[in-house]
Amino acid sequence: MGPGIWDNFCLKTGRKQARKTGCVYKLFSNCPYVTAMDLRQIRPKGIRAGMSKKYKKFFQYAGDAMDFMAKHGISPRPTNYRVWFEHAAQSTPALNEAVDLLKSKKKPLDESTSVDLHNQFFAQGTAFNDAVQDTGDQLSEKLATALELIKAAGTGTQVYGDALDSISTDLGARKTDDLTGSSLQAVVDTLVTATKEMSEHSNKLEGQLRENSLEVEQLKQNLAQTKQEALTDQLTKLGNRKHFDIELDKAVVRTNKDGSPLCLIMADIDHFKAFNDTWGHQTGDQVLRLVSACIKNDVRDSDVSARYGGEEFVLILPDTTLKEAESVADKVRQTVQSKKVMKRSTGQDLGTITISLGVAQYRKGEEQAKLIERADECLYAAKENGRNCVVLEKAARKSKKAS
Repeated sequence: MGPGIWDNFCLKTGRKQARKTGCVYKLFSNCPYVTAMDLRQIRPKGIRAGMSKKYKKFFQYAGDAMDFMAKHGISPRPTNYRVWFEHAAQSTPALNEAVDLLKSKKKPLDESTSVDLHNQFFAQGTAFNDAVQDTGDQLSEKLATALELIKAAGTGTQVYGDALDSISTDLGARKTDDLTGSSLQAVVDTLVTATKEMSEHSNKLEGQLRENSLEVEQLKQNLAQTKQEALTDQLTKLGNRKHFDIELDKAVVRTNKDGSPLCLIMADIDHFKAFNDTWGHQTGDQVLRLVSACIKNDVRDSDVSARYGGEEFVLILPDTTLKEAESVADKVRQTVQSKKVMKRSTGQDLGTITISLGVAQYRKGEEQAKLIERADECLYAAKENGRNCVVLEKAARKSKKAS
């Protein structure tokens, strides 16, 4: 692409100003469709000489990200740019692992994959952070209101105390002979009026404090719901990759502590890309929801199921031996195979779908990545063995030696 974007940006900001280090952010803010060529024009020799190593690296990552997107036909939108900038910078290890896994399985690194990666690693965290900020602001507001109400309660109590003190002083100053029926009635009326006002004031404050308390409780519930949504894959309603990482960490800590068995199942829908290309993404989404429903129905409440990415799913099975995990995996496989897929828009019968599954057991003291790697090798072996089957890590090793 020619220098049109860069030149137009320079006209708006001034070429000298545009060539300052901070111009990249302004450039992207003004126009998200920026090419690697545009970025290279930002880093002339004069600037490069006075630029810190940190900024030089940022420019390198930016150029690499844009080159990668151009090579794979990915539109340079800000969301896509973030994915491939972070990938180039290697600042999110889980993202780089996911991309490496996609490459090893020869999955396409296209626009759709880029969107999935952004949703998996960045979109939900941003939404949750925004919700936390919003909830924090509202809680501060409610706290200020509560403090004002407490202050008002103290003022009302002081007024009531002054009224009682005045009545007491008045009564003490009078002699018994001076207390006529009318004067006593006046004292009683004053006391009743002050008490009534205090009671009304207290009831009003109590109601306001109760209302404020209910609003704070609602904010807590909203935050809990937002946190849950941030850990949920919105298409399948299973846990997302972040949820999986958190729960696997917890499971590993527990099994290292008490020695209980822990297994991991990785599953992948067979020929999903071909199915998607033939029947469209909406029907593909329908299949993803169908498989996730089968998984939910076939696991225990103590098990953790999540969408690992694309058409891959993972199941964490605590207190489960390898043999027991094999039974769970085969049960899921049979359930999925038994379902008929119908195209909703036409009612057309699309037949059945199948999944392949790999099963591995955690070895005390190892890193989680090793467990995931072995389960993935088993899944690969299941694909190599003809799909629609379950492979345990022992069988996978034998298959690997034979080949």
